[in-house]
Amino acid sequence: MGYQELLLDEDGYILESDDGLFSTEKMWDDSTFDHFPLVESVFPSLINNIASEIKLNRVATGFDGLPGYYDFYFFREEDGIRWEIHDLTDDYNEYESEQQSRNEEALRQEEESWDADW
Repeated sequence: MGYQELLLDEDGYILESDDGLFSTEKMWDDSTFDHFPLVESVFPSLINNIASEIKLNRVATGFDGLPGYYDFYFFREEDGIRWEIHDLTDDYNEYESEQQSRNEEALRQEEESWDADW
């Protein structure tokens, strides 16, 4: 599982990043809001102290550096907003595959039940 942690100011600009999943080198002059509209949507709750933390599960972004499924965690801290990105692509893909198999098995059983009734 990959992981990245960023510290953002209240306008979404990067103050720090460990670049664990993607390079932020070309993003320092841009707000993360320009690349991640979803991030912008959670900021008002954090900045206005409506929530001290927010978790978003199974996020798929249009950002090239994050091609899979991720859990996003946001925390309000004294020096900014901490954003943790957890790469759970493999876990979510495995879960989806297992779910698909269970659904197909349930359909097979239902078809067998129908066939037995005829």
